[in-house]
Amino acid sequence: MADVELTLTVLAYAKMQLHAARYPHCPVSGVLLAARRADDHTEEKLEREERERDEGGVAAEQGDREAAGGHRHHNGGENGPARAVLLCDAVPLFHAALSLAPMMEVALSLIDAWCKEQGLAIAGYYQANINVNDSRPNVVAHKVADRILDNFRDATLVMLDNKRMSLEHQEPAICVYESQGSAQWRRKDLNQVLLEREALPITGSLLGSGEHSRLVDFDAHLADIRQDWRNPEVARSIQLLC
Repeated sequence: MADVELTLTVLAYAKMQLHAARYPHCPVSGVLLAARRADDHTEEKLEREERERDEGGVAAEQGDREAAGGHRHHNGGENGPARAVLLCDAVPLFHAALSLAPMMEVALSLIDAWCKEQGLAIAGYYQANINVNDSRPNVVAHKVADRILDNFRDATLVMLDNKRMSLEHQEPAICVYESQGSAQWRRKDLNQVLLEREALPITGSLLGSGEHSRLVDFDAHLADIRQDWRNPEVARSIQLLC
């Protein structure tokens, strides 16, 4: 499988850590966003294929099959060129019951609609377990990540490493997993994961100033719809430090 060059922006990394700090005695979860790529989205591919069949008939169908075959080879070839994914933002979801399917459906639907307006896509899932010594993905993490993978071929699963969280924040407090196909996820070497410059010191500064107390997740939004799950105020605070 071709390697994926993964980069997390300050915004994406910091919001994950702020979410965990906001609810230190709870498991937390959220999604990660990247630039939207039309060839990653099943719904858009089906619409495009149907349109091409209508317009070009057999020739278009043949070209589409060749393109699809190329994608399969690109994903599965051991020596395929690396693909780059920039995780540019994070949307905090829950801090209580992470496995409530109805609430997850509502949240993902709202986020996806907003992402389409912004030219973004849901490209990953993050989670922090309630046990500080446990940073392994559980059934919920795998299930949500698999669903995201259906629509974004380079989907990423990030588990927050609570043991590494500190105000100094001198090392990345994450464990990153990449898809190996067929619902299999392999831990990625952190040396192959790039963090934007200043991500660690800025996150430490935000934690030290109590910025996490202003972070809003979907649980909070559903309890009071006046609270904005997009967290524009937190984003501004991060931008000022960049």
